[in-house]
Amino acid sequence: MKTIEFIRSLIAYLLIALGSALTIKATLGVGSFMALTVALANWTGLSVGMLLILLEMIFFVICLLLEQHFELKGYGLMLVAVFFSGVTTDLALNVVSKAFSPESYGWRMLSFLIGLGLLGIGNGRVLRYGMLTFPIEKWCLLVSQRTKYSFKFYRYGIDVFCVSSALLLAGLHLSPLVIREGTVISMLFLAPIITWASRIH
Repeated sequence: MKTIEFIRSLIAYLLIALGSALTIKATLGVGSFMALTVALANWTGLSVGMLLILLEMIFFVICLLLEQHFELKGYGLMLVAVFFSGVTTDLALNVVSKAFSPESYGWRMLSFLIGLGLLGIGNGRVLRYGMLTFPIEKWCLLVSQRTKYSFKFYRYGIDVFCVSSALLLAGLHLSPLVIREGTVISMLFLAPIITWASRIH
């Protein structure tokens, strides 16, 4: 059963990677964490997947420092999630970029909505299986357990930081603006899709 859930989790991450690629390709704005990642990619010239790995590894190291007794298997699976996500995101971006290039606003919005749906379903299934989690969520959990603030407080705090940083990079003309209507749509509809997908048996 654990092997099946692991394989299903990897498939879910493939959906997340494809969804991310479609939303990025649509150029109508992306979610908060991806907004910072894309903005940094535009600035540094590094790939989106590489920056996903680097940013997540920062939280990975912090989590290791916060935990006195950590489970080796759990953190090993977390590393699998981080690197698999980064590699598949770059792969999906390359495939999507070569496959099509939506030019009209309508096609770009359709691409974005399909990507958003895949993102929600993929994340929901990852939550359902509970095997391959990201260091950011782990960090929020660890810090919330040590303070009076909730997991949601720290998760929203990361979102605010990411959006603010992406806007700052755009304001400094280091990156095109990646906070657009798609970002608002993601904030409104991604969480409900994730919740729905996580409850499917």
